[in-house]
Order: sequence, then C-alpha cells, then structure tokens
Amino acid sequence: MINKLLHMNENESMIVKILIKRGIELHNKPRELIQFSGNAEADKLSNNIEEYPHFFVLGCVVDRLTDSTKAWVIPFRISRSIGSIEFSSFLKLDLKSTENIISENSLHWAVSPISEVFFKAIQKIHIDYDDNASNLWTRGNPTCHDVIRRFDDFYGVGQKISSMAVNILVRDFKVPLHGKNAIDISIDTHIKRVFKRMGLVKNTDGEKGIINYARSVYPEYPGIFDSVCWELGKLICKHECPTCSQCYLTEYCPKIIE
Repeated sequence: MINKLLHMNENESMIVKILIKRGIELHNKPRELIQFSGNAEADKLSNNIEEYPHFFVLGCVVDRLTDSTKAWVIPFRISRSIGSIEFSSFLKLDLKSTENIISENSLHWAVSPISEVFFKAIQKIHIDYDDNASNLWTRGNPTCHDVIRRFDDFYGVGQKISSMAVNILVRDFKVPLHGKNAIDISIDTHIKRVFKRMGLVKNTDGEKGIINYARSVYPEYPGIFDSVCWELGKLICKHECPTCSQCYLTEYCPKIIE
C-alpha cells in the first residue's frame, strides 16, 4: 500500500487512507444484526448462520436484478409459503413449485431465472454440503479463497456475489477465515459511482479497473472498501442530488459528477 500511496496526489491519498480506516473500524465492530431486507423476521433468519445457514446462502444467490432489500426477503417469504424454515422442507420444492411461489407472491420480476437459481442452490446444498449450508465455510478448515470458490460453483453466482458473501461472513459474522487478501470488492452501481466521482478510477474504467485499484492500494484485504463505498453511494453520493455537504470526504473529493 505504501508504494502505491507514494504515487498519489495528496487528496487521493487522504481519500484512500480515510476509506481504509473506516473499513477497518467496521470490520472490528462487534457482531450486530444485519438488516438485509428490513423485515425483522427475515433478517433474524438470514443472520442466524449457526442454526439456519441456508437462509443466508439463499439470500446471497438471489441478490440480483432487483433492490437487495427485496431480494433478501425471498427465502423467508418462500418459507412462509411452504410452512417451514427447515432445510428439509425447502428440499421438497421442485422448480415448478418454486416458480409458482415466486410468481404468485410477486417476489421478483425475473421469475424463471431467480427460480432456477434458488432451486439449484437448494440442490447443491443437499448434494455437496450434506443439507448443511454452513459446510461452505466450515468444512476442511477453508481459507477465504476456498469459500469464494465454493460460492462461485453455485449456479448463476459470479464474482460480485461470491466476494460479497465471504466479506459478510468475515466482516459482519466474524467467521474466522484466513486469507482476506482473496476478498475483492463487490462491484455495484453505488460503488462504481463513488470510485469514479472520487477520481480513484477513470470514467472509462470498468469493474476490473475498480477491483485492480482496490487490490493495489490495500492488497491485504481489497474488500475493505466494499461496505464503506456502498454506504456512501447509497446514502450520500447518490446518482441524483448527491449531498456532498454531509460527506466526510468532501474536503478531498474532486466531485467528478457527470
């Protein structure tokens, strides 16, 4: 990190240092309930990775193509439809019944793709992880890299979701996985916007450019920027009408707003 910072201008260097400091503070906080969906019952289950880890894994795999708060409530809403929160009950679902539940309850606009992702995730937990989703991060004393690869193996899961999932496990759930250097930043519209407006990457840079930048300035844990920049983009550095006066980086940020 030191060598990279030496080649930055003063403002960029300050932005990076503040983001890393804030990220470390979040990482070191005691475990708290994460409000994935804003639904108290759903969030309680998604946070209970000790007893009902399938809710967390299923929430991760369906977190796409819609607002994340709507996605994370899907496993809970399906459990209501089948009348049970036990994994054995989820296992009784076939693809058609999954589609019917998602469609009839308007759980997601992309009914077929999300149904397939959800159904195949259940089957993978059953076949590869002995009906216990926590085996993804406990079996064989895995590293962060190992668990990322395991999430990647789920149908439809890519870099964004696999990195996000392992970052949540390490940062928020305090799962003692080694090798945080394998955790990349999970790119979404909020993070792209923040990185570009702060001038950390060029407007023409794609997701790979952001990932490489995070790796270069904090190689020991590139994902440290994830929740910090997502929070900034979601709450302050909004697409329209960003509230720069409320941002703790406003003194240093070039505010490259197109």
